[in-house]
Amino acid sequence: ARIPEGATLIDNPVSAAPGFRLQNVHVLPGVPRILQAMLPNVVAALPGGTPIVSRTVTAWIRESDIANELAAVQGRFPTLDVGSYPFMREERFGTSLVVRGSDATAVAAAAAEVAAFLAARGAAFEHPET
Repeated sequence: ARIPEGATLIDNPVSAAPGFRLQNVHVLPGVPRILQAMLPNVVAALPGGTPIVSRTVTAWIRESDIANELAAVQGRFPTLDVGSYPFMREERFGTSLVVRGSDATAVAAAAAEVAAFLAARGAAFEHPET
């Protein structure tokens, strides 16, 4: 196989199928058994970062009905990512509200604020603690 100039080979313990790394791009064979055998070598070389914590509050309310409250939560927690993902299930509209960040305490506090404004509106919601 041809490997780009400057690439480094990724060890393949199960076959001759090549894999290579070129800067921050890792190219692996598509055969699942071979890819799975090579993946630990790739993962070991990846730099780690601060783990991201995520909390999801799922509510039976339209996204547009809570846009202002959600924007206010985002404003109070500028280091977190706050997202809303509308859906339709059981012929009803709902929204999954996701809070993500590296500060677990702040994520929990923001998710609690989301649950509080949903409760104040009388919206049915689920707020798992994990």
